[in-house]
This record gives sequence, structure tokens and C-alpha cells, in this order.
Amino acid sequence: MPLQSICFAVAALMLTATTAMAGSHGKPKQAMFKTQAEAEAAAPGFGCTGAHQMGEMWMVCDKHGDAGHHGAHWFRTEGGHCGSKPKRIAIGVAPLGTISIGIVPMGVICIGVVPMGVVSIGVVAMGVINAAIVGMGLVAVGVNTMGVITAGPMSMGLIQIRSTTNPRYLAYPSRAEAEEQARQLGCEGVHRMGDRYWMPCNEHPQ
Repeated sequence: MPLQSICFAVAALMLTATTAMAGSHGKPKQAMFKTQAEAEAAAPGFGCTGAHQMGEMWMVCDKHGDAGHHGAHWFRTEGGHCGSKPKRIAIGVAPLGTISIGIVPMGVICIGVVPMGVVSIGVVAMGVINAAIVGMGLVAVGVNTMGVITAGPMSMGLIQIRSTTNPRYLAYPSRAEAEEQARQLGCEGVHRMGDRYWMPCNEHPQ
């Protein structure tokens, strides 16, 4: 996947958060729109005119870099804007590079708080291969993971590899799964854990 495509996908994903924040704080502004007319109408608020196309969306200002000078266009990264050539190694708040390290890094190999790349390592990771507390992608390893192949105590995926020292501490989304685990553990019955999960055995492990 080209890095420019990754950057555009991230920008579109964060657009929803921008709109919500604008209503409560009045600082961030929506910079991408579905139509050219909407983008052109919003351009004066960024101190520029016109609009330019970004994939299937339209962004304010004739040129991508124009809005960045007014402090409201936060889709820029420290290595340049989404259309610029990424660095091999980028470090910053939202760096874009082949190897990116930062708070919200984007690229091929990303390490940070919220990394988004092919290989993502961090707290909340999104990518093809993820290693994080909360991971979402094709392969996800962590505490709470979602993907095709997942590993962790709370994993949801087509192929699940759960890692825990004691299988009695696992909670299952269905009663049938918990009952099957109870038979394997040699105990009787199951008990609820919250509103959505079941644990094997009649009593919670001490």
C-alpha cells in the first residue's frame, strides 16, 4: 500500500473526530468534503481560495500546503504533507516515513501511542501486523485484539490464539464455549461474567 494512500486513509478516518471536536471546542475545522463546492465554500475560513482533490474527497485551498500556514490544517506531518515524499526514518507527533516513531506515526513500520502502518507497535495499533494493548488488523497480538489471526486473553478473530497461565480465567462470548471449557477443566456448570460473557465452572476461581 503506498504511503500516500495510508496518509489519506488516516486523514479521512480522523475527519469524523475533527467535526465532533469543532462543535465542543470551536478550534479544529473540517478541511475535507465530499464535493468541490463544499470545499471551496469553506476555503475562506482557512485564509485561502479554491479546492483540490484528495482521492475521492475534496480539500480546501488550491494547493495542499496553503492551509497549513494558518494552523487549522492539521493533516500535515513533520516530514511534510500527505502528498510529499516520505522520509526513511521520521520522528515526531504525526510522522510519515518508512520507519515512523511518534504519537500517531504513519508508514510501513510504526512505533508509537497510536501507530498506523503495515507493522504497528504501540498502545492502540491499526495495521496489517499489530503488537499492542489494543490491536486491530490482519494479525493482532495483545490484550484486546480484533482481526483474522489474533492472540491475547481477549481476542476476537477467525483464528484465535489465547495466551494465559490459567484457562479458568478466560471468559467466552457464548455459554456453549464456556461449558465445553468446563468439561475440559473437569468442573461443572458455568457462570456469567458481565452481560456478554460466560466463564467455565459454577464458581469464579479464587
